[in-house]
Amino acid sequence: MTDTAHTRINWRQTWAGRHPWAWIPSAFLAKGLTMVVLTIITLIAFKRLGLDNASITLYVSWLYLPWMLKPLWTPLVRMVLTRRVWMLLTELLIAAALVGLAFATPAKNPVSSMLILLWVMSFGSALHDTASDSLFRVAASQRIRSSYGGISSVFYRLAMLVGQGTLVMIVGNVETISRDVSGSWSLLFRLLAGFYLLLFVANLLLLPHRLDVGDKRRVRFADYWLRVYEPIVAFFHRPDWWRVMLFTGLFILPEALAGKVSTLFMIDAGHAGGLGLSPQEYGFVMGTIGVFALTIGGYLGGKAVHRYGVGYWRWYMVAAFTLPNAFYLLLAYLMPSSLFVISLCVFLRQIAFAFGLTYYVIVLLFLSRNEEGEVRPANLSVLVAMAMVSLMVAGWVSGSLQEMFGYKAFFKGVLCTSVFSFVVTWLLRVNPLAGKRERRRG
Repeated sequence: MTDTAHTRINWRQTWAGRHPWAWIPSAFLAKGLTMVVLTIITLIAFKRLGLDNASITLYVSWLYLPWMLKPLWTPLVRMVLTRRVWMLLTELLIAAALVGLAFATPAKNPVSSMLILLWVMSFGSALHDTASDSLFRVAASQRIRSSYGGISSVFYRLAMLVGQGTLVMIVGNVETISRDVSGSWSLLFRLLAGFYLLLFVANLLLLPHRLDVGDKRRVRFADYWLRVYEPIVAFFHRPDWWRVMLFTGLFILPEALAGKVSTLFMIDAGHAGGLGLSPQEYGFVMGTIGVFALTIGGYLGGKAVHRYGVGYWRWYMVAAFTLPNAFYLLLAYLMPSSLFVISLCVFLRQIAFAFGLTYYVIVLLFLSRNEEGEVRPANLSVLVAMAMVSLMVAGWVSGSLQEMFGYKAFFKGVLCTSVFSFVVTWLLRVNPLAGKRERRRG
């Protein structure tokens, strides 16, 4: 009995404890899938349940609030409990919220209950993201940590493929067979809850103990607020703080406006100006073709920046991030019935978007570095909070603007906001070699 227990401890220490790839897949897949549920699946579910676009974008945008408060979670995760415990607790919380959504969806008036449960899920997601990133920095080697952006991107794309693609197509087929919309989405939330329970079990077995040490000192309220307060004060002591703030919030304004409405445009009925895609068609176009395109664009963007730095590609990437929204405008005018034409437009738009988004991500990482050149999580959380403010505020009004002016005029307006991305990029001074990898000799 003692030998068996000793063997298990050794196994945990030598395999799961020493090899981050034992737990990175399950941890990062859980992290990515929650965001897909909150930002994409929820939009489609509300639309299929009959809500109008203004209400949908308003409700879903409020789910960014826990992410806007991320500067509060970073010191909390480090000072209370351990990262491993935070991850496991939040995964259970998310699974419980999904079970609640499965029961709430078929109710007569499900929206209020669903919003409360989605808020719970969003808070759990923000805490899980903070804990998983922190554990990754502590428990992974320097070589693996240097590839954080690529690793995170891969598993987020995988989560999109599963959530936005496979699961949405499954629920669409169930809708077609059963003709029960609410029951079909209830089934989807049950499947997601089961999936999260499996991820919880996997992480319970695989998340490291030995390297996951928390702050063992007695937690004092003053110490906590000092850790929250310091990076915020440090940010406003930067000589270029207003340039950074404008860049962080306004660079993504076109996507902040178009992101949710473009999803609704795909599935909205033809008489309302939408393309009228079924869940199966949407899952194929956006969840399969679109994810494949994002992967290609992200890879090309990463390779380009790693070779020459962001300075060389700056204007190309800003143009790639903003101008391909014209594909949505083109679709709004053509209203094609061909799935091939729609897929081709989405494919081209998503490749360009992911290529351009690389610039924004690299710049935020560069801006969050300390004097030693390392990314400081507290600094990054402040920048993420500013980005979430932009996403949340733009989301509040995007659905109302679309309903007021129609899809064609709305996408014209989105293209006009591209000027903000160019202006704030011009204002911000960034090392042109940021993101470039030095070539090894010999």
